[in-house]
Amino acid sequence: MPSADTPATRLATRLGFLAIGLGASNVVPILFRRAGSQHVMPVGLAVSAITTIGYAGALVGPAVIGVVAKAVGRRGAFVLLAVLFSCITLLARSATRDERETKPSQSLGGQRVGDTTHDASAPLSRSG
Repeated sequence: MPSADTPATRLATRLGFLAIGLGASNVVPILFRRAGSQHVMPVGLAVSAITTIGYAGALVGPAVIGVVAKAVGRRGAFVLLAVLFSCITLLARSATRDERETKPSQSLGGQRVGDTTHDASAPLSRSG
């Protein structure tokens, strides 16, 4: 299939990448906020893990897109990207739901995230 390299096509391509960047850039602050409010691992390790996955995606992603494009064509590779980015929209609620539904009785050690009070019966620990 011949590609139409016209000014309109180049502009549409640039606008498409701009839209992807603006849409995907909203995910990082949500992930960092969730890493800071979770109680499974120390906050510093959680943020490091998210950052590492982000850098790995930036390094490996273009190579994977190239392999997929070679196998199914450029159009198929970009359709796959569109489907994967749509999954972000579908999974967004699950990334933020737990924080809004957490009740004070469910918090660990009687302390909520961001609260400066501490339950005397819970041992003091420092995560991060």
